[in-house]
Amino acid sequence: MSEAELNPYIEFNKYKVLIVIFSALLASIAAELLSYFLFFRKNDFIKMQDNLIKSRAKLDKLKLKDRTGIITENTTLSSSYSSKIKKNPKIESLEQSITNLTYKISMIKMKSGILVGILFAALIPLKNTFFGDLPICKLPFEPIKIFRLVTQAGLKNASVDDAGSIFIFGQAFMAFRMAIQKAVYFDTSSSFGRM
Repeated sequence: MSEAELNPYIEFNKYKVLIVIFSALLASIAAELLSYFLFFRKNDFIKMQDNLIKSRAKLDKLKLKDRTGIITENTTLSSSYSSKIKKNPKIESLEQSITNLTYKISMIKMKSGILVGILFAALIPLKNTFFGDLPICKLPFEPIKIFRLVTQAGLKNASVDDAGSIFIFGQAFMAFRMAIQKAVYFDTSSSFGRM
């Protein structure tokens, strides 16, 4: 018997890691497509985003006019507008509508996040079925004890620096999902809304 047969943890199959990463890519694409078709494609969501951008632009113009008395095109104000000055009722109503729109958009995004979480949780047992309780790679560091609970999820008799398919899948899934969201979705953060 060779040394690799005696200790299966010495050599790792590189293709298993690639299969896990590729399956995470496919799962994240599927999750974002589901989110898009179920939540983000609807006219209500699109109208809320448009209204939010328009309201933020209008608020910046009103704050600038209230502060200087003139309006200039393509000028933005920072969010640290002086609160000591008595506020214009139009500004207050716009700020309230922006708060409401932001809340509604965040609730839709939360529903999407719940859907993605359910999909992710449904795929974890599938990973255990295919790869079992064997580690698929070695980490280049020794994780702290609390972090080992995540890296060695589903593994039995693993060494300290082994990582299972669930850990690699989870990390790749989150990374691909964030990259897809940055590339595709319309960011409604305050900095983007003021462009």
